Amino acid sequence: MGARKYHTPEEKRLARNACAAAYRAAHPELKIVYAERRKEVERIRREADPEGYRQQHIEAVRAYRATHTELVKERCRLAVRRINAKKYGCPPELIEAWDYASKFGNCEICGKPAKDSAKGRLHKDHAHTDPPVPRGCLCDCCNHGLGKFQDSPELLAAAIRYLRTKDPRYRA
Repeated sequence: MGARKYHTPEEKRLARNACAAAYRAAHPELKIVYAERRKEVERIRREADPEGYRQQHIEAVRAYRATHTELVKERCRLAVRRINAKKYGCPPELIEAWDYASKFGNCEICGKPAKDSAKGRLHKDHAHTDPPVPRGCLCDCCNHGLGKFQDSPELLAAAIRYLRTKDPRYRA
């Protein structure tokens, strides 16, 4: 008998994977064929046992997220930045600055620090136009107050007049 080529099953698996990777690199046109074949196999498995497939898929996703937490978090952060950049129609750098300000800045109306806000961060205030235009960062109370006054300077001025005439603390 000759000497064994592989000492462990892991070495054999790695060698097999390297061989398959080299073959795929040499035949890039087969990538589509392999992808279609994988989709077909998944479809057949899913149709044969939908609930079992679903449970297996959920467990696989959980296992992946548990072993790749930092990668998953980074992908989520990038996706959120991309979505926000598209939503607000501004470059990702501005979104990043806005993100930073919402975590570590102060409310632009009352000056309350982000850490004292309900969720430990400020709301990203934006004009309700199409596309939305970023305005700044506000604490919960100020953001809700602006929303209740429908972002209307006229309504806010009327509220100020009301307080100054009806509340003795604010009479000049």
